[in-house]
Amino acid sequence: MIIILQTDLPTISPDLKELLAWLDAHDGVQTRVYSYEGQQHRVTEVHVLGPATGIDSRALLAMPVVSQIVEVAPKLASIAPVPSGSGGFEYMGLRFDQDAMHIFPGIRAVTDPSDALETFAAIAAAGVPTAHAGVFAPRQRLHDAPSVGVAGLENVLVGAGEHGLRVVCVPVYGVAQLEALRACCEVLGTDAPGVLVKVEGRDIELLEAVGAQRDFPVLYQRGPHQGLEQAMETCAEVAAGGNRHIMLGLAGVNGPQAGGHVWTGDFGSIAAVKRATRLPVAVDASAIVGGRWLAHDGFGDVHHMTAQGVIAGANMVFVDVHPSPGRAGAQALGLEALGLYLEDVCLVREAYLNRRRLLE
Repeated sequence: MIIILQTDLPTISPDLKELLAWLDAHDGVQTRVYSYEGQQHRVTEVHVLGPATGIDSRALLAMPVVSQIVEVAPKLASIAPVPSGSGGFEYMGLRFDQDAMHIFPGIRAVTDPSDALETFAAIAAAGVPTAHAGVFAPRQRLHDAPSVGVAGLENVLVGAGEHGLRVVCVPVYGVAQLEALRACCEVLGTDAPGVLVKVEGRDIELLEAVGAQRDFPVLYQRGPHQGLEQAMETCAEVAAGGNRHIMLGLAGVNGPQAGGHVWTGDFGSIAAVKRATRLPVAVDASAIVGGRWLAHDGFGDVHHMTAQGVIAGANMVFVDVHPSPGRAGAQALGLEALGLYLEDVCLVREAYLNRRRLLE
């Protein structure tokens, strides 16, 4: 059970103390209090852990401090939807919630920092404040050194900041890499942009570490063989550690692939995630397609894959770009293709917003 309190309730409130004392009097019940700063108001929730069958909902609603009561699946309590809005959070001057939309172009594997800097320049010139950069190699998950070296990591982050990028998404594959990233950002101070940490899999030590820290928001990416319920439960485990700045990423699932695509898009899951949680949802179009094929209409397959996610309400989109696509693998677009891609995303996003206006 989640108890939504009156908007803008003071952190120290006699009414809140009275409510907590009343709940604590019930056998086996534990409480956790969380506050969320929105664009205009602060929302405070009391999460009730343990058997709630003995709690009188009518008595709760009669208390002046209580606004709403939400029954949620116990495993998803820490990421439950916010009835009064789309949840979310502010980070580096950007809003991340279930109504927002951000595009993260970038390089999946940074082997040469100069490639990243050239890419960041193109992204910034296009007016996009966000990017992604794979500075750590998955096989180095037990080591603290990024694939481009510590100096290279610093150059990548400083370069992103110098080009005006506000947030860079960096995948990490182990606790040592997370600590290396944190140490680098501490050294750079205000010269570093904000960092969104992306994790995947079930490395319990890493999940606990990203959940316990408050420096970086977390994007948990669902694996292609992982059930949606398990992915949401993993996000809830991260949130239970205290870090509530979490998103869920979709990068395709194992299934019948067409036209050489690596994975199958599962964009129906976007609505399911938003219904069950407060999490913003990201789509990694390049990872799903895995190539630069062109459709019969002249658009790339990655354009169509992106459009499917955006029209379904995705809040973040990832696409791979590179100054020299031939050196970047099969799926990266050239920097000259970024403008068309961004324009296409904006058109589809406007179509999605028009769909929503039908319900107003």
